[in-house]
Amino acid sequence: MEDFPFEKLIEYISPERLTRMQMVLAQRTRHLTVVMENLFDPGNISAAIRSCDAFGLQDMHVIELDNPFYISRRITQGAHKWVNIYKYDSSKAAIDKLHQDGYKVYFADPRPEYPTLEELPLTEKTAIIFGQEKPGITEYTRSHADGGFRIPMYGFVESFNVSVTCALCLHTLSGRLRSDPPPALYLSDQEQQAQFDHWLVQNTLIGRIVKKLNRQAQYMLPGPNLITNFKKK
Repeated sequence: MEDFPFEKLIEYISPERLTRMQMVLAQRTRHLTVVMENLFDPGNISAAIRSCDAFGLQDMHVIELDNPFYISRRITQGAHKWVNIYKYDSSKAAIDKLHQDGYKVYFADPRPEYPTLEELPLTEKTAIIFGQEKPGITEYTRSHADGGFRIPMYGFVESFNVSVTCALCLHTLSGRLRSDPPPALYLSDQEQQAQFDHWLVQNTLIGRIVKKLNRQAQYMLPGPNLITNFKKK
């Protein structure tokens, strides 16, 4: 089978849209990623997807234990089209995969012995994990992650809403990375091209064109879907 001729699709994108996609891709990173463990509220996880897109993270990981993963399109405002989402059916599978891919995994915890976001080491690829709304992360995650971090608080409450915590963390950590970028912070040229091709088919009009062209000649479409399932069959 031939590779899909994505160059045929460029003519259906306005120059302004094309420029915007290229600008966003140039700022995308996999050095920092987010993991959501068994969240109950689709609103929280959808807001986290939106934050990942806003702060330039290309990937997000979702662990489904007893709460299935749903997206609220009203809250994501389309961000779910631009962020790759990887699903797992256990915390072990997610943490093992992240470690295999070279990530250090950290969880949020208010205890003073943990470093603040400003002190968290970022020289290696970093995954920050957030647990279910009330109980927090599982004991497995706490014992198998590489450490924790804290957000200093000065009021009576001890925590933020999980989606607020995610946004605060990404604001601080993304800012630190971009002000003092480590090697290979951004996607490589090859990764950018693969992601660009993948984004093309997320456009509703272009998606219809892809289906039409694919009916005319069987092409090999590239890459995984935006939602990749690592769950056991």
